[in-house]
Amino acid sequence: MASAYTPGLKIVAKTLVEKERKLPLKGQVLVKKGDKVTAETVVASTDLPGNVYPLNVANLLGCEAREITDFLVRKEGDVIEINIPEKKLELKVSQDEIKKRFEAWKCPEPKIKTGVIYRYAKSVTSASTGAVFKD
Repeated sequence: MASAYTPGLKIVAKTLVEKERKLPLKGQVLVKKGDKVTAETVVASTDLPGNVYPLNVANLLGCEAREITDFLVRKEGDVIEINIPEKKLELKVSQDEIKKRFEAWKCPEPKIKTGVIYRYAKSVTSASTGAVFKD
C-alpha cells in the first residue's frame, strides 16, 4: 500500500513537545518539571473569584492573541478595580497618563496591503454588522 506525506513533514519515532503555560491568576502547579503528562492530566489549578466570563479580545479586535498589547492603552501591571454589583471595571491610572498613552498610540500596520483580502477588508463591514459591503 502506498503512503503520501505532506512535503517537509518528518516522520520520527519519538517527538518531544515543550509548552510553557501561564496561569491567568495565582494558583498551584500540580506537576513537577520533567513529569510525563497526557492530554487529560491537570497540570495546574487556580481559584477564580466570582462569576468568570471569558472574553476573546483578539477575536473582537480581529488580531492574533500575541498582538493584543499593540492595541491596548492599558499596560501590563496596571491596576484595575472590579465592581461586581455595578458591573464596572475601572483602570486605576491617572487621566494624564491615559491621555499620554492615547497620544503615543499608533495603529498597527495591516499585515496584508495588496490583493483580494486587502480589498475585502477595506470594503466590507465587520462580522457583527453582517459583513456586507460598505455603501
